[in-house]
Amino acid sequence: MTPYSSSRAFCLLFGTIMATAAALPALAQSEDLFDSHDQYTTYAKTAGGCKSGDLINWSPTSISGTDFQCVLETRVPGAGSGLDAIDSTCMIKGEKVSVRVVLGLGVRPDRLSVEIPDFLFADMYPCTPVEGLEGTN
Repeated sequence: MTPYSSSRAFCLLFGTIMATAAALPALAQSEDLFDSHDQYTTYAKTAGGCKSGDLINWSPTSISGTDFQCVLETRVPGAGSGLDAIDSTCMIKGEKVSVRVVLGLGVRPDRLSVEIPDFLFADMYPCTPVEGLEGTN
């Protein structure tokens, strides 16, 4: 290994370490937001709608509703304050698609939200008590 290639390898390694260190605070914030809510809960799309049957079920690895089911795979850092973006594989109306699911966490005191681009934007009102949210439906 020449002195030039050794210093180049060190620079590449150092750059990778610094980039990873810079991304950690954003990832940690996302983890805190995601983990601060009861993830094994059923949500209604409308206030008072828990008996309607038009529900959203959310777990740590999936989110599903009447016409969709998504496997939540990889969190994407930097989605914004109160947001958690997750690259996911979904079945939407019988078609398998790769999408970025965006969860709104703690933006409103009584509900969360979910967005699947070009398919769904819905508020999520808890059907059972959820830490950090006011009331149930």
